[in-house]
Amino acid sequence: MGVFVGLTGFVGYVGVAELIAFVMKWTNYFIYVDDKNGVENYGVLMPFVMFVGCSTLMGFCGCAMTAYYAQGASMSGLPEIIAITNGINYPQYFGMNILLTKMVGNTLAVAGKMCVGKEGPLAHSGANIGIATLYVPGIDLKFLHNDEKRREFMSAGASAGVAIAFGAPIGGSIFIYEHNWCNGFWRNKVFQWRSFTAAILATLV
Repeated sequence: MGVFVGLTGFVGYVGVAELIAFVMKWTNYFIYVDDKNGVENYGVLMPFVMFVGCSTLMGFCGCAMTAYYAQGASMSGLPEIIAITNGINYPQYFGMNILLTKMVGNTLAVAGKMCVGKEGPLAHSGANIGIATLYVPGIDLKFLHNDEKRREFMSAGASAGVAIAFGAPIGGSIFIYEHNWCNGFWRNKVFQWRSFTAAILATLV
């Protein structure tokens, strides 16, 4: 699970870097475009249109995915993690459409210079991956299909997501410790080490 969370975070980082590089490449092109005599014209209008237009388009696509495809991917996802780990059922929080929208939408939003971060969405994505590992085709894990185990796997996935957001596996484990202490999950020593191991693997990837 930690490896999958790490790979998801890596793809998100690469996607943001590539989109920003694309926008800046063409923005700089319109700034330093030469006229027919070879004299540099420092454009203002076209670079502005290119930069703002691309940012607006990416932000619009991310918002449209959330509004029309997976409403459960809205917000950071951290309040939902707190609620679910403490016994509240929220089925709209999980699903492959939620994971896809969260990663693609957050990548577009960050690259589009919107006022969002990657910490909450990575925790949300990690929680979804944690749940998804219980339903891998071809592997019989029905003995883990209960509320307690689902919450444990979700918590470990969220721990890995926070760990790759900050590059801090201990921080990811402490994040889950904060939310799980009151319901008793964290008192399980085995769960503590599983959560920490997932966070380490995600950070290394």
